[in-house]
Amino acid sequence: MAHCSGLVYALLVSTLAACGGKSFDVEPTPNGGGSDQGGSSQGGSSAGSSKGGTSAKAGAWNGGSGQGGSAGAECAGFEDGARSYVPVAILNKTTAAIYLGQDMVTCGVSPLFQVGDAAGATLSAPSSCIGSCQSLLEQGPIGCPAICAFPSAVALQPGETLYTTWDGLFQVPRQLPKQCVPPEYGIATCQQTMAVQPGTFTFSAVAGRGTDCQATTGGACPVCSAPPGGDGGCSISGALITGPMLKAVTSVQLNASYGVYGNSSPAPAPLPNPGGSSGDAIALLTVQLVFTE
Repeated sequence: MAHCSGLVYALLVSTLAACGGKSFDVEPTPNGGGSDQGGSSQGGSSAGSSKGGTSAKAGAWNGGSGQGGSAGAECAGFEDGARSYVPVAILNKTTAAIYLGQDMVTCGVSPLFQVGDAAGATLSAPSSCIGSCQSLLEQGPIGCPAICAFPSAVALQPGETLYTTWDGLFQVPRQLPKQCVPPEYGIATCQQTMAVQPGTFTFSAVAGRGTDCQATTGGACPVCSAPPGGDGGCSISGALITGPMLKAVTSVQLNASYGVYGNSSPAPAPLPNPGGSSGDAIALLTVQLVFTE
């Protein structure tokens, strides 16, 4: 993620109201393959759009079209994967407060934890600055936001737990066939948003023992405020975490018990979840990241 160089106090204060995103989720909402704006994994992105959008143009600009068009067949298979709802709990089992968040100002919002695959490679989370292959096919290129997100930290007191979720999505680089995008786009590379399959994954998080707001507000950090929803902890706007640093790591075999279903075993219909939103599928187990002394 590109760092914002030369950020000054006046810029951050002026953009605070527009950038106050939450500090733990990077969760674009995929549409699981089909889209009411055009593309379809069965008919290709040239299947048309009820809104007359750019997807029809991108899928068939050179002559391929609809069911059986050459461009439609070659442009299929780049759709976004379906998100999961993997419960994650971050526990403070130390004797003092810990702080989750970023240790430097960036132009994006960093997740509170990282996920790696069985080979140890960190999965690249979807970014608001990098459009997916599906969005390129349907809407054309997107740009980065013109403003930098304002950082915040989450404070956890001894014995306190933060409850959140992981969407199970990651991105991998792809090169679209030239017939899938109009030449005026000037780009055929993209990041495909993929859904994780059942398997072993490593979750890790870093927490600091202190916070610093000098690089953002230019003064002392504000009083911690509880977020809506009662998910645990409280948020400190403009805070960066400082040392000494602690790390929590756990390896988990993700499967249907955690809300992860493979392509060969689709997820059941979502059910009401007392611990989450009404659209979440119930998971029996929770990934636990525990900070200890």
